[in-house]
Amino acid sequence: RMSWQLILHGTASQPKLRDSKIKIADVDGTPNPECDSHCDQSFGCSGPGPGNCTACAHYLQQSTNVCVDICGPGEHLNRKGTICIAHCDVGEYVNPSGQCAACDSKCESCDGPSALECTGCHSGQYLHLADHKCVSTCPPNTVTKYGQCAPCHTDCDSALIPLL
Repeated sequence: RMSWQLILHGTASQPKLRDSKIKIADVDGTPNPECDSHCDQSFGCSGPGPGNCTACAHYLQQSTNVCVDICGPGEHLNRKGTICIAHCDVGEYVNPSGQCAACDSKCESCDGPSALECTGCHSGQYLHLADHKCVSTCPPNTVTKYGQCAPCHTDCDSALIPLL
């Protein structure tokens, strides 16, 4: 037989979850005064300070796990625009607004959104250094070295060692 327990206590107008540490706004909508202003007041907090927010009003600083209004020096917003991070994920770059954004699908890594801004290529592709695009075979007057199409001497055969 199942044992049912009362999970709410308090009054009918202001019930509270039993043993809960989450403090949300009062029933009348007044924000919980214990929650820091960096907390999203609709989700509450587990205590005072920006490190006890259940959700952030603006951004979560990944390095400290604290809610902040703006990202710190050297930090960028993740792709969703919710977390301050030091480095974007592979396949992303930092756009002009300081947020991580996806590289072109032809690039494994990049400096911008275009297929002509690749800094690394997927397996089986080579980075053509002259125009920063990924190619399946290196063009004439270049040689394949370290996954890149590198320029060689002015009248070279692509079988020769490149001039780096």
